[in-house]
Amino acid sequence: GCSTSLFKDLDDAEGLDVGTWLRDQVLARFKQKQKPLTIKYIDPTYTVRSEKADALDAVYGSTLAEHAVHGAMAGITGVLVAKVNERNVYMPLQVLSKMPRRNVDLQGRWFARMLFTTGQPSFEPEGFSYPPNEDRS
Repeated sequence: GCSTSLFKDLDDAEGLDVGTWLRDQVLARFKQKQKPLTIKYIDPTYTVRSEKADALDAVYGSTLAEHAVHGAMAGITGVLVAKVNERNVYMPLQVLSKMPRRNVDLQGRWFARMLFTTGQPSFEPEGFSYPPNEDRS
């Protein structure tokens, strides 16, 4: 099983970057079996966040990660793990790519709430102002 083949010889897990370790182990296994494989690994430390995750964010992220791993181990590909109507689901990427684009109103209430909640500073140059929004009533 997975525990005997991928995780053998792992004595000291302290300070180990699990993402890169798992990527290297999977790549080595496929190379050993002479099967082509490409893994695109994005180091999560490069993601931008203006505030440390709270407990709810941590649990939500962990739940999404668990479902993503379970799907991958079951051979499910081409999906996004998401929470819809309080259920975690696998959404086909084709469905997402056909959805109409939604734009964020940078002068709207929700964007202002996000800025206030996260404490994110304004990145506009000094003296910059947005043109009036004709769609707003």
